[in-house]
Amino acid sequence: LTSDNATGSLTFVFHSNSSVNSPGWAATVNCISPVSNPVSLSANAITDVQINLGWEKNQEGNPVLLAVSPDGTFGIPMSGQTYNNGDNITGGGSVIFTGNETSYSHTGLNPVTTYYYKAFSYDSELNYSQGITAQATTPAAPPTLAVSPLNQDVNSVGGSTTFEVNSNSDWTALSDAAWCTVTPAGSGIGNISANFTVNEMAMERVANIMVTVGGLDPIYVTVTQAGASPALLVDPTNSEVANAAGSLDLNVTSNANWTVLTEADWLTATPSGTGNGTISINYQENTW
Repeated sequence: LTSDNATGSLTFVFHSNSSVNSPGWAATVNCISPVSNPVSLSANAITDVQINLGWEKNQEGNPVLLAVSPDGTFGIPMSGQTYNNGDNITGGGSVIFTGNETSYSHTGLNPVTTYYYKAFSYDSELNYSQGITAQATTPAAPPTLAVSPLNQDVNSVGGSTTFEVNSNSDWTALSDAAWCTVTPAGSGIGNISANFTVNEMAMERVANIMVTVGGLDPIYVTVTQAGASPALLVDPTNSEVANAAGSLDLNVTSNANWTVLTEADWLTATPSGTGNGTISINYQENTW
């Protein structure tokens, strides 16, 4: 049976006689839309959040309704009904486009996700075709990495500080200073905990922390630790020597850089040092 109307009804009447004993009858009705499908439909993932779709209209040049489904299940739009973007189709699918254009960019998508599409032609009386399908899978998002702040100033007392990591990937962290240890690795958004020991020296010191994600240049952040209050002790404070030329050593206990100056032209001394050390003094013969 072929109908020249897009909508209507068919009545089937079954007749039997006493010679037939049957549990029932079945009839199959195939409904063919008077509107032909678009010639083609393509879907191409451009980025991790965008799929571009394109289609060729049917011979009649009818406009197209485009629907998307998360699992590939679609219904058929109801004849006579106008659909707007966001409307659901009974049986499956949500409308994302209607009109005369032949392409559409579907954006705001999720990475590594398959999206299913179906395109229906429709005529001026809002009769819809059976539709044709396409699908595409978005790729993984490119890696990202940000670390803040770029420096943490801390005092000379031992303790800990943190850096915030914002990433969509696995990351690693490595400190170049033995006195500063860090969280070695993490994934996604997280924190790097930097633990530092007491700085007994009076000089400031800096630990460089390298944070890496595969495929990206590393980011470097620093922990800058203040020095302790400077201290200096020299022993002995006085030395008596014979008149003959000779040398002697003075012990230096300090947590800082130190220098040595002498007003006498008959002796020389180690000019400088750092931390604990020794001042070596050479003196000439005293002929007076």
